[in-house]
Amino acid sequence: MDINELKPGNLIKVQPRENQEGLLLVQEIQHSTVICEMISPRKGYLFRLKPVEITPVPISDDWLMKAGYTPGMSTGYWSDSRGAASYLSKNNEGRLDHPDSVNIKYVHELQNEYLRLTASTLTIIN
Repeated sequence: MDINELKPGNLIKVQPRENQEGLLLVQEIQHSTVICEMISPRKGYLFRLKPVEITPVPISDDWLMKAGYTPGMSTGYWSDSRGAASYLSKNNEGRLDHPDSVNIKYVHELQNEYLRLTASTLTIIN
């Protein structure tokens, strides 16, 4: 994964080195590594990752709900509980309901695009 796509607070997944996969929050981005805090399964554990160890988390209905979205009246429409940017989805990708939005396939892209378009941080509740 290209670490230039990441920002502090982004949710990512670590590829299992031994036998434990985990969800992480990016804390700091350095030249060729990323310092992350594990949020699952061992909350609070800090470690450094190389880009090849990082996997993006695909957008899913579950992750949209954890980001504060609720399903709308029409299929693929998700309302933002903050009222800042609804999400329109189709086939596990989508975009925010804004003319300048780009395609989004992963949770970290949703977080970054939400920040770019609304100037607000999108918090993921796990």
